[in-house]
Amino acid sequence: MTARPEYLLFTEALRHASGQYLWRFLLLRAGSHETITASDLVTEDSANRSELLAVVRGLEAIDGPASVRLFTSSDAIRHGFARGLAQWKGQEWHWERFGRRVPIRDCDLWQRVDHVLAFHTVESRLWGEADHVSDELTAAPAEEVAAPNTASTETNTLRFDEPEVLVVPKPKRSKRRVESLREPALLPAG
Repeated sequence: MTARPEYLLFTEALRHASGQYLWRFLLLRAGSHETITASDLVTEDSANRSELLAVVRGLEAIDGPASVRLFTSSDAIRHGFARGLAQWKGQEWHWERFGRRVPIRDCDLWQRVDHVLAFHTVESRLWGEADHVSDELTAAPAEEVAAPNTASTETNTLRFDEPEVLVVPKPKRSKRRVESLREPALLPAG
């Protein structure tokens, strides 16, 4: 029996200057230089729904069963994977809110996630703000790690089983202005 391929999936959603949300994902296959990226502007009404769409599209882009480490900047999505999904499915995609039984938010996308979980195993983690990601990390712009001539000798990175991949946490985002898009900093572990 062959081992399942392993992937790292990074997702995020940002408000574009047009007022729409932009979702995007970066999918990396462990042990190779294979990457898949995709993004699109959508007229969704929330960043969580837009990022959940990025998660769905990223998971659906994988051919065949795989083990996936999902890095999301949405705490709601991480909690959905950790606790909510099994409970929502068991309650026919409803939950109790203020004494009423209502459909869960973004039910259509969560059902697509549930469908791909029949093939993939997914472990979700937060990324984006270092104080939420891990005790090992502190907030540091990716440029500090990428630039070898900086005065800082400390590198704030998260190391994975794959020795040639390092993930640098994204800097904290301001909620008041439109952010420019940045790829996660993936650097050789040299």
